Amino acid sequence: MKETIINIIEQCCETDNSYLFDFILTLLASGIAFGTTLYFDRRVKRREQKKEKKNQKEEKQREKERFEKELKDRLDYLTKLIDSAEKTVSQQIGKCEEFIQTIEKNPYELHHVKIIASNDIRRILALDAQSTFFAYRYFFKDRINWLKEYSEFNSGLDFIDGTLDEIKRIYFSNKDFVLSNQFEYKKIVEDLRSYIYRLLKSFENELPDFNSDSRYTFLAQLFRKFEELAEASANLTNFDNEFLTPLKNGIDNEFDKERYAAIVTDMVSRAKMKLNDMQVENMETAGQFKIIVTELTNCLPTLRETRERIENSAR
Repeated sequence: MKETIINIIEQCCETDNSYLFDFILTLLASGIAFGTTLYFDRRVKRREQKKEKKNQKEEKQREKERFEKELKDRLDYLTKLIDSAEKTVSQQIGKCEEFIQTIEKNPYELHHVKIIASNDIRRILALDAQSTFFAYRYFFKDRINWLKEYSEFNSGLDFIDGTLDEIKRIYFSNKDFVLSNQFEYKKIVEDLRSYIYRLLKSFENELPDFNSDSRYTFLAQLFRKFEELAEASANLTNFDNEFLTPLKNGIDNEFDKERYAAIVTDMVSRAKMKLNDMQVENMETAGQFKIIVTELTNCLPTLRETRERIENSAR
């Protein structure tokens, strides 16, 4: 082809036909220009295509990074809540243990447990469950037991949330019961004090030498003890040990035939029954709290392991 074009040019040069020669030169120039334009056009398109592919690849990478950052931010927020929840549970365990100890030290009184105020468990449970699940799966899907670990974590949260509510329910139920029995106990003891006071007055009115009467001196002594205890704001155990028990023993052993013996004995028995009911209730509550402490303690490793797993994945 190249030789043919050259031959044609040589023939044109040997003739006087300048028109034909100009035409061929114009044709060649146009062909060269077209070819050059086509070459550079294709080169520019290939460059633009490569640039477009590069831009698309970079945009996909940016989208991936934005997507991963959103998931990491979600899990980072989750770890902060878990960390706070761990502290809340640990503190609540400590307060429950203190509550148990105070009950066991004196099971006849009303005791209080401090409820640690925190909504972090509820905040975790209030998170978009599907989004949190997808975020966890995205980063931990290569772990063989990732689904089991995640399920155990969520089950632990549900259990902790329910247990914290149970602490409040048990405590307030115990509080209402003990307060009610304390009120009834104090009323019985106050009524008993008033009854003894009336007996003493009747002895004073009926007996010329009442101070030498054993019945009078016995009741007068216990009446004064009651007043001392009341003045000192003594607890229920002191009233039982220093007033009710000596009164019952004295009546049973020496004055069981007296007309007032049955009434006094009945009032003492009812007061002691209220005291016993408080003891039983408190010890049962302490037993329930021991179970709660054990169960909450067993939940802490799951929270800690989940938090540490997420934190380590972000490094």
